[in-house]
Amino acid sequence: MKVIRKEKDVYIKKAMELANEIKSGSDYKNYVKMKEKYESDERMKKLNENFEIEKDKLNEEMSSDKPDSLKIKTISENLRAIYLEINTNKTKIKYEKTKEKYGSLIGEICNIISGEVGVFSSAGCLMSCSDCSGCTDFV
Repeated sequence: MKVIRKEKDVYIKKAMELANEIKSGSDYKNYVKMKEKYESDERMKKLNENFEIEKDKLNEEMSSDKPDSLKIKTISENLRAIYLEINTNKTKIKYEKTKEKYGSLIGEICNIISGEVGVFSSAGCLMSCSDCSGCTDFV
């Protein structure tokens, strides 16, 4: 039992070393920087808060005993406008691109490790999680 634990400790140590190496790289640093910028953006906070409020209003109105179609239309239009502003915000766009790039790197690393240790068959895998519906070929 001690031998197994010792082997596991070695694997964990190597994984931590890899994680630290990744965190010292530019992809991780850019991701953290953009995440902090996005999360501290007061305009984005307000837009997200307003979106949730309007969404709750819409759900409440739609589930009321006598839904008011004009009210539903107005709230829906407000929601669409807020959604559009959120998704065209430069900070949000930059954050999403950075997050996608970093996530792709992590996914590729996980795929390589999983493939090399025989967790799944990498036949046909393009090493990009965005190319398929996920790794479903588990042994």
